[in-house]
Amino acid sequence: MVVVYKYKPSLARLASAVVNVGMHEVRLRVLRVVEDAMEVVTRRGRLYIIVWGASLDRVVRVVEGLQFYGRVPEPLRLAHYLASATSSILNPVPAECFNSE
Repeated sequence: MVVVYKYKPSLARLASAVVNVGMHEVRLRVLRVVEDAMEVVTRRGRLYIIVWGASLDRVVRVVEGLQFYGRVPEPLRLAHYLASATSSILNPVPAECFNSE
């Protein structure tokens, strides 16, 4: 399993997001893995990667092979794009947000 971040992950920021969610103690234990993120400099820029079950060298080669347009590997860039587009369709901005009166 591989987790890729564009920026150094912050346990404090992640913890503040789950503090009001059920079972937050369990969620915090799971989120502590971000402390293991390793800084990697690829040919397209700096990333932070967490790896389980593979060597970091192999993961970096795979990530670099998937960096077509920038530092974010193309499958992740496309997944983010599709999720954002889907979210905007499923949760449109209410009309009252556009009333300037």
